[in-house]
Parts: sequence; structure tokens; C-alpha cells
Amino acid sequence: MESNQKYGTVKTWNFERGFGYIRGLNGKDYFMHISAWISDDNEPPTAGQKVVFQLGPGITKTKPPQAINVRLQTEIETGVAALRAGV
Repeated sequence: MESNQKYGTVKTWNFERGFGYIRGLNGKDYFMHISAWISDDNEPPTAGQKVVFQLGPGITKTKPPQAINVRLQTEIETGVAALRAGV
């Protein structure tokens, strides 16, 4: 597991437009485009899914970082994320 990985939950997802937002464990929201989604079954993300991601550059210089390399959390990662959050 890489140390630059972040954990969060898909907050919203717009199927028609191919983007949404992830709520990180830190309470911040991160933009996510469908091109950042890594899935074995090619299904798009849905709200409420627990995910692991990294931060990439914003879309423009004035935009905040966006989520990249986004994938579903494994059961082990879900436990690690809970420990980090103090649950």
C-alpha cells in the first residue's frame, strides 16, 4: 500500500456527464472524472462506494487537486481507513 493513497467515499456521481465527487476522510471533496476510474468490471462508480485514490493536479491552475487512479477499497483497506479515521 502506497503512503500517498487517500481514502474516501463517492459522494455524488453524474452518469450522463461522467464525473462526480469523492469525500475524503479529511472531509474535503475531490473532483473525479470517469477517466480516473479503475474497474475490473467496467461499471461506473456509484454514490456511497468506498474508494482509494491519489491526488493529481487540478484541471486548471486555479482548481484544487483532483482524484486520480480511483478504485474500490479492498476489505483490508477499509479496515485501515477506519483505523486512520479513529473509528
